[in-house]
Amino acid sequence: MGIDFSVANSPSFQDMINASRGKEKCEIPSCQDLKGWILHEEVMEMQEYVKRIRHSWESTGCSILLDGWTDENGRNLVSFIVDCPQGPIYLRSSDISAFVSNVDALQLLLDGVIEEVGVNNVVQIVACSTSGWMGDVGKQFMERRRTVFWTVSVFDCIALMLEKIGTIDFAREILEKAKTITKFIHGHTTVLKLFGDFTGKRNLIKPSKLRSAMPFLTLENIVAEKKNLKAMFASFEWNRTKWASRTEGKRIVNLVEDRSFWSTARMVLKATIPLVRVLCLINGAYKPQVGYIYETMDQAKETIKEEFKNKKTQYWPIWEIIDDKTLFPHIIIIRLCLMSDIADHLQCHTENRYKFLLWLYHYSLVKPQLITESHSYYLDSMKNFIVFLHSFSLVSDFI
Repeated sequence: MGIDFSVANSPSFQDMINASRGKEKCEIPSCQDLKGWILHEEVMEMQEYVKRIRHSWESTGCSILLDGWTDENGRNLVSFIVDCPQGPIYLRSSDISAFVSNVDALQLLLDGVIEEVGVNNVVQIVACSTSGWMGDVGKQFMERRRTVFWTVSVFDCIALMLEKIGTIDFAREILEKAKTITKFIHGHTTVLKLFGDFTGKRNLIKPSKLRSAMPFLTLENIVAEKKNLKAMFASFEWNRTKWASRTEGKRIVNLVEDRSFWSTARMVLKATIPLVRVLCLINGAYKPQVGYIYETMDQAKETIKEEFKNKKTQYWPIWEIIDDKTLFPHIIIIRLCLMSDIADHLQCHTENRYKFLLWLYHYSLVKPQLITESHSYYLDSMKNFIVFLHSFSLVSDFI
């Protein structure tokens, strides 16, 4: 929903624009100009931009991004976005409520999108989930189309890792206890005010757009406020409240005084905060992080290992979740891509190898010198190289 062009005639709108520019006054176009020639020129410029990007798909290849959600009316919707080195463009959205459980119908919808983009242009499909209808479609898609990757966004893969770690017994128990503490403090005005007095008005719940990271960020806050929490529940002010003598209040006090709670909470943070930091890095990145994700995830693993003082029995279960290829297929694919001699080993044509390297370089998967070592005039289809990998059954062995 946009602003109606008629606001240009409003004196308050003109005052707002002028106020934002300081002493410099701005001449605001008329309503007729805004919805006339100005709008027409903007539309023409955008159409040229989209046309230019579409023309690049044939030479660079592209990815189709699937973003599915349920709206406030309970409709199942999916958006199709096409991404390439020249930039992303929105293709369209579809209401799939009528056939969300029909995998064949969903495949037909996806086939139509691929046909529209160009069968020979599509390098991969990037889904936003491995569960629900996307998971079902992905499994069938990989069996039907051997020349297109089906993968899940890096962001969602790491979110899935955090969710899976959160289901481990010791982590699940601690997160539930942490939730009990925050719910108690934030659920009672008197207790919340008292908590503010002891912490300098700090918030125990860590707000974040990253829903999967919130429980761990909040747990991190709780651990950081350990001293203040213990001091608050041992204070004269607390003992004067009605909650000090009630069962609910006593249960929270016992939890805060429990040494095992704090030691296990620190263990949970050791296992998850390095992944949360990677998630925040990807979410706030200006440039694509795919090229750095292999090294970044390895660094996160090493950090987790160090946090557990190299005790394999403690860090290994977390490593297994991170290395789970069903959760994070990108690591498997990128490792394959970074085998510097793979193209030579497969006796791949030089022009295909160059195009493949060019694509990887755009997403920072390889160093610039690998590109300059290849001849710049070999600019053929990356697609052929992927097909070549499939013909040797190498990709299917790694995915």
